[in-house]
Amino acid sequence: MAHKIEIQELVLEEERMYLQERADARARQVESEKATGRRDINLYVLAWMVVGLFFTLVGLLMFVVLPEANVGPVNQLFGAMATGFGMVLQYFFGSSKGSADKTAAMMEFKALGATVVERG
Repeated sequence: MAHKIEIQELVLEEERMYLQERADARARQVESEKATGRRDINLYVLAWMVVGLFFTLVGLLMFVVLPEANVGPVNQLFGAMATGFGMVLQYFFGSSKGSADKTAAMMEFKALGATVVERG
């Protein structure tokens, strides 16, 4: 039982660190805008480039028959763009509601001194 409690505490700490890192990234953006008095246009240009290239590659893969020699590199590039697209969405729109709900529930359990017992 003590092992399960320790694992739950580690999961909670990992989630806290993840959320703190996200908050730090957003705080950096706000501080940069306050210090310079203008938005960092590079961030938005890069984000739009990633989104544009992602949808361009989606269209390419859906409507163009590629020569067999080019399929591997294009698929690899698509994987990288899909990851980048996900990161852009996470940065600008934040974590999913489910993740936020899970974190709140874990914090509530921790505050109450309760333990979560896995069923299996």
